[in-house]
Amino acid sequence: MSRLFGFLLLAGVIAGSCRITNCLSLVADIPVMLFVLDITIGGVLFGFGLATPLRALEAVFRTPAEAPTQRQWQCYQAVCKAGSVFAFAAGCVGSLISLTLFLQHFAYSESNSILSHRIAIILVPLFHGLILSQFIIRPMQYALRIKASKAGEQRA
Repeated sequence: MSRLFGFLLLAGVIAGSCRITNCLSLVADIPVMLFVLDITIGGVLFGFGLATPLRALEAVFRTPAEAPTQRQWQCYQAVCKAGSVFAFAAGCVGSLISLTLFLQHFAYSESNSILSHRIAIILVPLFHGLILSQFIIRPMQYALRIKASKAGEQRA
């Protein structure tokens, strides 16, 4: 329940600040969100296959049918840590791609009136990567760590 409250609070703060500054359309850029999400999921699947990330998600959101071993808990935490790293890296790559496209457009453009808007767009993928990395995947990793310590205490 507290995770849901934390997520809603975070979403409300971001949406409220965007509403105040009228930048919701800039932050809610669906192609950029999908780019960051695709790179993150692809990296995790490449590194761990399909079964381990699915079991890790199951362990985060509900109690698994079989009690995982300490090694499985560590593996699930490694999945979340890798996802966090991939999300941040995807945001950085997206920002570099945006910067390259901006500089290419800027080199051939006579008008500098849209300069500030295009510079803001450069930072959007980094923003999405940070949100996914630090506010979604990292709390999942902490939840797994807490569940693993509780499981270890129950076995002892």
